[in-house]
Amino acid sequence: MHTIHEAEMMLVAVTLESCEAERQGQLAGFLDAKLPPVWPPPHVEGVSAIFEEILRESPYLVGFLGWYWTAMSSNERHLVGFGGFKGAPDERGWLEIGYAVSEAHQGHGYATRAVGALTRWARTCDQVKGVRAQVRPANMASRKVLKRNGFVYAETIYNREEGHTELLFLRTFDS
Repeated sequence: MHTIHEAEMMLVAVTLESCEAERQGQLAGFLDAKLPPVWPPPHVEGVSAIFEEILRESPYLVGFLGWYWTAMSSNERHLVGFGGFKGAPDERGWLEIGYAVSEAHQGHGYATRAVGALTRWARTCDQVKGVRAQVRPANMASRKVLKRNGFVYAETIYNREEGHTELLFLRTFDS
């Protein structure tokens, strides 16, 4: 199991085994964590199946895809969110990060800690020069998460796939 530990959190990389567990309704047992009332969060529905297909072709991408976010609360481990990267670094060495926190666990700093941990993990990869994120202008919580983790607003772009405007934030790694 590929993991990152951050304070009371443990991030677990998506693998073929975790995808199978999620597909079979056994994710709680696989992660040894209590699932929130609604899983997955609305913005990441179906992502596990996509990652499973990618990992079957390219198992070396573990870590460059999704991560389950768990946290200790009341002496129990809970699944609080999901996020990670949208694949291997592009030809210029950039990763794109995306994330969602379960509604039941929002407002506790989990996204800030997890995005920080994932960004530090990415920095350890030789081929990665930076991380980018696209956020809807009205999503103030996500904008704060990115700013707290050293991301800087770069430009406003139009997301053709989703049909709306987004803000592009960048976190460049110094050589």
